[in-house]
Amino acid sequence: MLQCPGAMRTPSTVGGASTLQPRARTLAEPVIVVAEHRAGEEFLEPARILLEVLSATPGFVNGQIARSPDAPDTWLLMTLWRDVGSMRRGFGTFDAKVAAAPVMVSAVDRVSAFETRVEATPGTLTTHDSDLA
Repeated sequence: MLQCPGAMRTPSTVGGASTLQPRARTLAEPVIVVAEHRAGEEFLEPARILLEVLSATPGFVNGQIARSPDAPDTWLLMTLWRDVGSMRRGFGTFDAKVAAAPVMVSAVDRVSAFETRVEATPGTLTTHDSDLA
């Protein structure tokens, strides 16, 4: 992945106080896709198949299928992609379109793709530039 100086920060200690110091920033901006669905237990198998198909696509980082413990008919299908192009190519394959058809009938109509602007892991804070014009 391409790197440029700037936004990533790593912890360091200055005068006994912990601070975040600049590190390299990735040029490819991660994209998260979160699709909410209203369905029963029958949602799980087609969603699992779709996730399996997407996971074989270049640029796919990870994915999850989750169900609300408070509203068992509410599901989330979440995927993380290296960048917006990878996400579009991944969902645009023939196999993904076929696998997505039975899943999308239960999708809630709302925005589902988001570019990552700030990302945190223990000890690291990463700020990404926007790909928006």
